[in-house]
Amino acid sequence: VEATGGHAPRDPTPARTLEIAGALGKTPVEVNDYPGFVANRVLLSSPVPVLYFPAATAGVGAPPAPRRLERVLVMLDGSPDAEEILPSAERMARTLGSDLHLFQAVKPGEDDSADRYLSGLAHRLGSRGVVCQVHVRAVPARQSVMEFLNEGRIDALALATHARSGMAHIFLGSLTKELLRSARVPILTLCTSAHRRPIPLSGQRQPLRVE
Repeated sequence: VEATGGHAPRDPTPARTLEIAGALGKTPVEVNDYPGFVANRVLLSSPVPVLYFPAATAGVGAPPAPRRLERVLVMLDGSPDAEEILPSAERMARTLGSDLHLFQAVKPGEDDSADRYLSGLAHRLGSRGVVCQVHVRAVPARQSVMEFLNEGRIDALALATHARSGMAHIFLGSLTKELLRSARVPILTLCTSAHRRPIPLSGQRQPLRVE
């Protein structure tokens, strides 16, 4: 039985879980990972997008109150893998009436090419009735996204993740993992097709050691 610590520093739930598991004759293991360990497996394998809603705890961004998802920041890097999130983001925009804010962080001097790239995507989406804005920042992606979140200028994030499995851990991209931990806005994610790992059928799963 795997137990993952909660957000709250004094959360008694993990300790209680270990106690109950031991009483049932199970071998309890406290996992050094963020809450949502099962969700990690889903992100590693799901062929459909996953909309993640953060817990109502401290974090970065707008407060987790019921609200319309009017402004969705779509994180791109110019690669086909990153663009895999666009169809899902477009469906989300059409369904909820959201505006898509296409975002790319670049190195200094690459602003013009990134602007042309994002403007082309925005034109294509706009021709299908989706309202888009373009944002190019010549600073690290983490810094830019955190600024958007801290200023409360977006209501949701959308990104493709290069999730992968290791021998001892289940990893997400470092920025994605940080956002899942700390962002207080919903996050639409999709594991890129080249990186999905199907979950084995019952009885075929290899044991996974988590440290």
